[in-house]
Amino acid sequence: MKVVVIEDGVNIAAQMKRNIELYSDDTNVVQVLSCVADAKEYFNENNLPDLIFSDIELSDGLCFDIFEDFKIDCPIIFTTAFNEYWQKAFTTNSIDYLLKPISKQTLHKSIDQYLDVKSFYETNNKISSLIKNIESEEDKKKERFLLRKGNKYELVNIIDLKYIVSADKLSFFTTKDNQQYASYDSLDKIETQLDPSKFFRINRKYVVNISCVKQIIPHSRGKILIHLHQGESDELIVSQSKANEFRTWLNY
Repeated sequence: MKVVVIEDGVNIAAQMKRNIELYSDDTNVVQVLSCVADAKEYFNENNLPDLIFSDIELSDGLCFDIFEDFKIDCPIIFTTAFNEYWQKAFTTNSIDYLLKPISKQTLHKSIDQYLDVKSFYETNNKISSLIKNIESEEDKKKERFLLRKGNKYELVNIIDLKYIVSADKLSFFTTKDNQQYASYDSLDKIETQLDPSKFFRINRKYVVNISCVKQIIPHSRGKILIHLHQGESDELIVSQSKANEFRTWLNY
């Protein structure tokens, strides 16, 4: 853990550095800065540390001048003899406000708090990243299916499909050249793997490819009869509950 200390009292700075580094073997105070000007120069030329301990009243001004000039994304623990700045402090990345004199135990407790906050955000970020990855995978639509034909399996490209029908606890795929294939996946599952701008569930049993819709004809009770390309006998019914959505889909 890399730490920067901003403190204009030489003895206080030395004691803080010593006590901070006693926290653990991998805790290292990489820089001690004594004024606003030095701090601005340092942050302009160096990467941010993991944590900053900062006095507030410095020899050439308030430390807030530093944090207003630079985007400081790392946590800050303020160390001061005055309690009047606490509201201003928490408009920055402050996670603690320590009043001097500050014991080693108080410093270490504050570092514990930093590590707890760090762990919380890292865990949340990992969870958020995992959710995004899952959602991204779910959003990916298949480009092909591995389907059964007789006693063998073949890869069938999505663009070659005409429609899919559910029957006898199987899903049957018919291609534009009228080849038929089978899958053990349910139609519900298959539907989620298809691009909804190209495939539509016209009723409980059928999903059709928009590129294969040749003609639509009003049918009884608000239903729609559709004729498909590549097959004179391919007539399918769009259910009444799906009819309006189907018309919208065709015009999208």
